[in-house]
Amino acid sequence: FQFKTADEGRTPGSCRNVPILCGLCPPPARKTDWMPAIWRYNMPEHLRTQHSEYASPQQPEGIPLPYKIWESMKISREEELGMGIKGDLIPSQFTQVAAAVDTLKRTTDQGGGK
Repeated sequence: FQFKTADEGRTPGSCRNVPILCGLCPPPARKTDWMPAIWRYNMPEHLRTQHSEYASPQQPEGIPLPYKIWESMKISREEELGMGIKGDLIPSQFTQVAAAVDTLKRTTDQGGGK
């Protein structure tokens, strides 16, 4: 199983369900501590249960989801159709996402862009 190939979803209908790190979870206290990964297709549930202050596909109300988080977890309509999900069962596109420039600005403001 190659994560890079799966993450990129090179063929229509290919599964992109790979473990990803949640950028909203606190970092480990020490570099030797492990950090749990969440399967991409489980991220909406993880957000709902662990980061309920943020908007998510399962909970559209809340703080706009950081752009990088959304980019790591989003599933396109084409991907869902490729998985055999009927078009009328695919939810409308999630839009409560912070702009990419806002994410960059916050990182720079916190000293990350020295």
